[in-house]
Amino acid sequence: FQAVAPVFVSSFSDIWGRRPVILVCITAGLCTNVGLAVSRTYWLIVFLRCVLASSLAPLVSITAASVGDFTTRRNRGSLTGLTTGFTLIGQGIAPFLGAVMDTAWGWPAIFWFSAAFNGTILLLSFVLVPETHRGYVGNLGIKPKSFIHYSPYLLYLGSRLEPYDENKVAKRDHKYQPWKPLMLSYKPDILSILLPCSILFALWTISQTTLSVHFSKVYHMRVIIIGVCFFAPGMASIFGTVISGRVLDYLYRKRKAVYDATYKDLAPQDRSPFNIVKVRLLTIPFAGLFAAMASIVFGWCMDKHTNIAPILIMSFLITFFVMFPLNTAVSVLIDMYPQFSGGATALNNLFRCG
Repeated sequence: FQAVAPVFVSSFSDIWGRRPVILVCITAGLCTNVGLAVSRTYWLIVFLRCVLASSLAPLVSITAASVGDFTTRRNRGSLTGLTTGFTLIGQGIAPFLGAVMDTAWGWPAIFWFSAAFNGTILLLSFVLVPETHRGYVGNLGIKPKSFIHYSPYLLYLGSRLEPYDENKVAKRDHKYQPWKPLMLSYKPDILSILLPCSILFALWTISQTTLSVHFSKVYHMRVIIIGVCFFAPGMASIFGTVISGRVLDYLYRKRKAVYDATYKDLAPQDRSPFNIVKVRLLTIPFAGLFAAMASIVFGWCMDKHTNIAPILIMSFLITFFVMFPLNTAVSVLIDMYPQFSGGATALNNLFRCG
């Protein structure tokens, strides 16, 4: 559900706009968390967890698409990385908070806390999150036509926003076509990007699962101590996304400057196209190599039951370097398919989580 749902839900944001779909997803997550907190039947808990994944997982690709709406190739990498970094803050502290609440009040407390947190985020999103889809607000300087795209925050901007004009907004799709992003996976260039990223993500997921199981069964750690250990990969995910974004922007500026200097005497129509995909993918071989090396050391330390310090260091490094290709995949998909970036970025989610 976490893999498949974003393809279908995020595609709605390419048609109806980002803001309404974001609010609906957060509302569904709030209601589902309340349902999980009061559920005591196994089948119902499993069902609601599937619903929760279907509700909240699309937010990752929709927020990435929102960033793509108001960024250019020059700054998209760092801002996408910053957004992903904020998204992963929860991943850095959630294992510890979950362990504390489970130990103190039992597992339902986790979902009560999540419901309260969802409610807070829903209120903040309703007030502050603007519509970013260029088919509704152009370059974000146009007042949206429909109330479902209107954020109360826009009242602060007042007359600085231009009145809605059909000629000043981008053309948008009016047909719901969730299979459109899926068709991209048949293209060799897209497959060659998503497949290595999904393999590296699988490597990272295996290392995280192994970490919790190994610490519990071999080192006999308490749940709360295991939660503290997850701060290492959690913080690495934040640092990795932010730093990888800055690296992507640096490489783009450097290669673009070389390109402009090479073709400065030619008219734009006579120049060969700038290969943005090649520039974006420069980090993947190096990041993949370092992640593989760290995983070998990680596995050896696990097998030999060494001190936990090198295990946590390797877990940090695996996570840090895996964030590079994940951030790269999102940026390059938005670069290539800005017209349906919500569905395109959801395709990345399908490959890495499926």
